Amino acid sequence: MTIGFGAPVFGVFANDDKPRFRDGKDWPSGIVDGVRLGEEAGYMIVNARTLFDAGVILGYCTDTVYDAVAGLEHELKSMNVVFSTIDMVKIMGPNTASYIQMQDQLGALEAGKLADIVLLAGDPLEGYWNWLKAKVVVKQGKVVVDKR
Repeated sequence: MTIGFGAPVFGVFANDDKPRFRDGKDWPSGIVDGVRLGEEAGYMIVNARTLFDAGVILGYCTDTVYDAVAGLEHELKSMNVVFSTIDMVKIMGPNTASYIQMQDQLGALEAGKLADIVLLAGDPLEGYWNWLKAKVVVKQGKVVVDKR
């Protein structure tokens, strides 16, 4: 899902506190293929929650072309409106692995699965904002980030 579609971004294309669409154009008039009223932002989160409650497997994705961390933060903020942190962990981990048909290799930290490990500065269950505070990253068995 790209639940953040239609929701304005701030501080990505300019630091002028002006709402922009995810390509930097004015919001809401710049929403691609939308009604250009900003309603898309509400539809996306309500539809995602409705589908999730009906048993649809939602996974994380984005097709933004700006900074990856800013894109992730935007999606997490949008998810946070209608999903609990437990729901978000499921969506970001096992559901995404299932969606890309790699649930046997990815999606959980357990024996026999491939895993890159991210150690955070805060409790991930307290809120999505702690997901953006990586202290240590282990990728393919090697420490690639160490901010301890």
